[in-house]
Amino acid sequence: SLSYWVNLFTFGWDTKIQAKSVRIGTGASISCYGAFKNNEPSNRVWIVAKDLTMETDAQILGDGTGYAGANGPAWAGLTPSAFQYAGGAYGGCSPFSPNAGLPPQPYGSAAAPLDPGSGSYSYKATFDVMGLQGAGGGAIRIDLSGDFICNGLISANGKSGSTGGASGGGIYVTCRTISGTGTIRANGRNGDEAIENSGGGG
Repeated sequence: SLSYWVNLFTFGWDTKIQAKSVRIGTGASISCYGAFKNNEPSNRVWIVAKDLTMETDAQILGDGTGYAGANGPAWAGLTPSAFQYAGGAYGGCSPFSPNAGLPPQPYGSAAAPLDPGSGSYSYKATFDVMGLQGAGGGAIRIDLSGDFICNGLISANGKSGSTGGASGGGIYVTCRTISGTGTIRANGRNGDEAIENSGGGG
């Protein structure tokens, strides 16, 4: 049985917490570093146990710890420079600039969302400079043979870029029962400026 009360526990892609019972106490946070480039996933949160309990205000965080800007499977076969304002995609497609070709494409499995989210691409054509590019939401995997009590927050949101937001990441939970009053989210984000495209949901 493991009980985590530290403010931050860091993970690599193949790192996992494995125990009979895991409890994340009030105010405690488990997260991972990001974002990663070159389409090489390097971190995720992975918990393997019989039971998992998240107390009030406990957090598992993967916001912006997925693929960096213009990286990720959504960009496969596409040339980012063709997209002046393109949000990332994952579970859903992103809107895109009218002068662009195909937008970044959805990928992964709705039944087993194990992938991180893709980053956005931002280019300020008016000033001929790169804008701030948002990183996609990270990957969170929870494998339980028993019960999951969630009274905290599990979040894998994308991050905003200057002219496009990144997609949400992947949260994959297997368990016998799930209960509690907590929140589980993997949302795409909007861009920061007036000319913007939102990222697809995770």
